[in-house]
Formats: sequence, structure tokens, C-alpha cells
Amino acid sequence: MNAKKDLFERSLHRAAELIGDITAPALKRFLAGFPEADRAFTVHSRGDTSTLQAQMVETALFCMMDWLDEPFEVVSLLTSSVPHHHGTLKVPSAWYEGLIAAVLDTIASTIPTGADDELMVCSELRRQLLEAVAAAG
Repeated sequence: MNAKKDLFERSLHRAAELIGDITAPALKRFLAGFPEADRAFTVHSRGDTSTLQAQMVETALFCMMDWLDEPFEVVSLLTSSVPHHHGTLKVPSAWYEGLIAAVLDTIASTIPTGADDELMVCSELRRQLLEAVAAAG
């Protein structure tokens, strides 16, 4: 495992200990910035909004973890997913960016002062993943 992944996993474990499941707080952050996405979750969930929302947070986390090992796999995923969701489901790429940012912000909010190495990894992940989403769109 690489050092950045170790640091990010430390942040994830801390977030889990302090928050528990990060899905609800991450979605709260996301929907605060994109309230119109709430309706899209309802429309596209086929009656099971919470499952779809949890899957979206899980996918964002997968992208974060995988990015640290195999960024090209994440680029491939985004290259197919972002245009498809935009064209077929009318999901703007800004929602992808917003969800990634919300998940990372939720995790980073639990990082203590002085853990600059963990904050740096979250910041780098944010920058790189948002750039990848923008390039995919």
C-alpha cells in the first residue's frame, strides 16, 4: 500500500469512529449546495432513495480509494459515467463534483489540527478527482 492511501485510510477510520456512516452527513453537505439533486434522487431511485444515495456515496469513496492506486481505472469509469448520466439522466457534472467534494469535506472535517499530511492527501484527492470529472464531462 502506498503512503497516501495509508493516510487516507487513517482519515476514513477516524471519520467512521467519530461520525459512523458518513452517508447522511455527506449527503446533507451535497444537498445544501445542490438542492435540486434531491428531486433527481427521488425520480431515479424507483422508490428507494436512501439506497441510491448510499450507492452514490459508496461510488465516490471507491473513486477516492482507487485513485490512490489506479487513477486510470477511475478516469475510465468517469469517462463513461459522467457523459452517460448527463445525456440520459440529465445529471450535470457539477453534481459529481459536488458529491466528491461533500464526501471529502465530511472526512476532512474529522482530521485534527496538526495532521497536515492527511489534509494534504484530501486536498490533493479533491483537486485531482474534480479535474478528472471536468475532463470526463
